[in-house]
Amino acid sequence: MSGVAEDKSDRPSPLSWLLLEETPPTAEVAAIFDASLKNGGYIRNSQRVFAHQPERFVAYSHYGDVVMDSAHSVLDEKEREIVALAVSAFHRCTVCIFSHAAELRRLTGDPVWVEKLALNPNHAELSGREQALVRYALKLTANPADIARTDLNALRTAGLDDPAILELAHLVAYYNLSNRLMTGLGVCPTDETYFAHRPKE
Repeated sequence: MSGVAEDKSDRPSPLSWLLLEETPPTAEVAAIFDASLKNGGYIRNSQRVFAHQPERFVAYSHYGDVVMDSAHSVLDEKEREIVALAVSAFHRCTVCIFSHAAELRRLTGDPVWVEKLALNPNHAELSGREQALVRYALKLTANPADIARTDLNALRTAGLDDPAILELAHLVAYYNLSNRLMTGLGVCPTDETYFAHRPKE
């Protein structure tokens, strides 16, 4: 050994703990990449990792699009992002925290409030309806066997109808899936999401 540290500055950073060979994207994967570039300006690290198994990636992406698309939603965009961030913060999923905190900064223009929500939802100013969404989402995440009929009644009292409750359950389930994929494979967060929609100094 020469004792000189090897220069790795020209090597790409790893995207996850997996050791995967680069493969050309399929047409469906390329379309998802193109949409990501058009809508956000970059391709997320998680997309590059999951694209190695195109069938699963396409199905996962489509489900995510449906649960978060306003065209298919009863809950509004802020409510959906609050649920996504609360669930992701519970799991300490860095990738998803970065992503959904960025979206909430875009929607609210309030990075301090978003940080409170990510660190401790009990310290974030939430409406009664938003509190009910988070309470149900965290209970279904942490103790699904303890969910009872009364939990749905509490959501109805907070103003949610049954289609909204059905949508909420899908949201919570999807982000539990997503969090486990990210953390279980050591997917690296995308730097652009951390810096997105922060106040310019």
